[in-house]
Amino acid sequence: MTPICLASSRFTQTRTSFGQRLYAVGSNAGSVERVCGEHDIHKRQDAGDRKIESTEKNDKRRSSRRDRRPCILIAKLGQDGHDRGAAVVASALADAGYEVMRAPLFQQPVSVADSVQSEGVDIVGVSSLSGAHLELVGRLLDELASRGLPTRVVVGGIVPGEHAAELASKGVSAIFGPGTSLEAIVESLCECIEQACDAARVGDCL
Repeated sequence: MTPICLASSRFTQTRTSFGQRLYAVGSNAGSVERVCGEHDIHKRQDAGDRKIESTEKNDKRRSSRRDRRPCILIAKLGQDGHDRGAAVVASALADAGYEVMRAPLFQQPVSVADSVQSEGVDIVGVSSLSGAHLELVGRLLDELASRGLPTRVVVGGIVPGEHAAELASKGVSAIFGPGTSLEAIVESLCECIEQACDAARVGDCL
C-alpha cells in the first residue's frame, strides 16, 4: 500500500471512530436530560461548607439594617457563555449568607429586569468576559431605571480601565476585575446593601 493510500485509510478509520463516538454522545443526551433536566432559569445557590473570613462581620452588618437575607442575581448578558467564574462567585456569596440566584446563559437586559422585578432582587451581578458590557450593562441600567427599580448593579470580569470609568458614570456600583479576592467582593456587596438601605431611609423621610 502506498503512503498516500495508507494515510487515507487511517484517516477514514479515525473519522469513522470519531463519528461513532459523537453518535454515542448524542444518543445519550436524552437520557442525561431526563435525569438532570435542562438548564433552567433561577437556579438558587445553596450554601456549602466553605466560609468567608468576613462572613460573621458582614452578617452582623446586614442584620442591623434589614430583616432578610440580601438577594443577588448573577447574570450573563448577550452571547457570553463563559460562566465558570460566575459559578465560583455564586458559591462564595451563598456561603457568605446571600440568597443567590443564577439566571440562564445568554440573557437580554429586559429579561434580567423582569427577573429583578418579579423576584425582589437587591443586586444584579453581571459577569462579562466578551467585551459587550458597555452596551448591554447600559441597557440594563436604563431598563431598571425605567421601571423605577432601585436595584444596584455590579460588574465582574474583564473590564478595561476606560470602560470601568464609563460604567461607573452610568451608575454601576462596583467593578471587580480578574484577581479580585472573594472576600473583597463580599465586602463590597455588603457596602452596596448598606448604601441602598441608607438611600431608602432618606427617601422615606422626604
